[in-house]
Amino acid sequence: LIRTHQPLSNGLQNALLDINSKLAVSARACRATAANLHESRHLLRTVLDTIPARVFWKDRELRYLGCNTAFAGDKGLASAAVLVGRDDRSLPRTPHSDAYRADDLRVIETGEPLRNQEELQTRLDGSERWLRTSKIPLRDEEGGVFGILGVYEDITEEKRAEERIRAQLRERDALLEEVHHRVFNTLSVISGLLSAQAARDAREENRGNTPGTALRETRMRIDTMAIVYRGLYRAGEYVDLNMTAHFRDTASHLGHVYPASQGVTISIAESSVRLPLEKAMPCALIANELLSNALRHAFPGGRTGTVALSLQRESYAGGARMVLSVADDGIPLPDEADFESEETLGFQLVRVLSQQLKGTFTLTTEGNTKVFRVLFPE
Repeated sequence: LIRTHQPLSNGLQNALLDINSKLAVSARACRATAANLHESRHLLRTVLDTIPARVFWKDRELRYLGCNTAFAGDKGLASAAVLVGRDDRSLPRTPHSDAYRADDLRVIETGEPLRNQEELQTRLDGSERWLRTSKIPLRDEEGGVFGILGVYEDITEEKRAEERIRAQLRERDALLEEVHHRVFNTLSVISGLLSAQAARDAREENRGNTPGTALRETRMRIDTMAIVYRGLYRAGEYVDLNMTAHFRDTASHLGHVYPASQGVTISIAESSVRLPLEKAMPCALIANELLSNALRHAFPGGRTGTVALSLQRESYAGGARMVLSVADDGIPLPDEADFESEETLGFQLVRVLSQQLKGTFTLTTEGNTKVFRVLFPE
């Protein structure tokens, strides 16, 4: 504003008008710049508070210059503004506070960034999360380090997924090893069965008899092993076998193998017993031998009757044990039959398999019922 008693010359008036116009333009530009700066800051704050990561920045003395809302929440604060000007020593300590501070100092002192470091975070509620952290030095126009910018993201679910994959790979490797072991053991059992059957056939031939049932009996024993594996893989557990379900499958299979025994009822007692493969296989083979023996010999001429199979856990003074029993109400064993005879391949196999289970094999008669029992440790 210029005050004078003399009228201004045209030149001066034009100069003042030009200055006034330029000042107005400059004022409008300043207001626009301020509005743009405010809008940019608002946009930056929106971005920082939206991204799924924690962001903070500090000065050389490790005092907070700012952070996003998520980071403030991790520190137990209501807003980012409350954190400005404070350092970590004024905040609640966690088991990892000193390590975080040491990393900050190293980045500032060396000017070297720290990228994608995986580390644990203990939250205020005591829970632990896995973080992937990066920290870079903040530099001024001359290249000097005046602070640090840090970013971290929660990778807990990613770490859990990785551990699940590693566990699945370990399980797969263990399963493959177990499959190899099982195949070897199964082939060994088959070889032993065939050798025993061959020895029996040789004895029959020396007596002038024709061993007509040898292949069928051997096939049934192999079928029993196949049923065990089918039960394992059908359940999808590969570790232990539901024995009641297996016995039902075996009974159904034997019913087709021995059609002449259609008048015989096979009763399977309900049980929750599950056995690992190393016990399930010999137990299944024993049950197959005793059931087959009853169907072949106890009910001649189309007789009717019942064969009852049971596997139960039993407590006794020495602890707990398993009791496998097969009972039938068919005809008695012939007087000349020798239960302990090595000539009887089926019983011979049952005794060998009972020993494999570290158990005992017994036969008792209860009224008109024959009861075969195998007792073995749980």
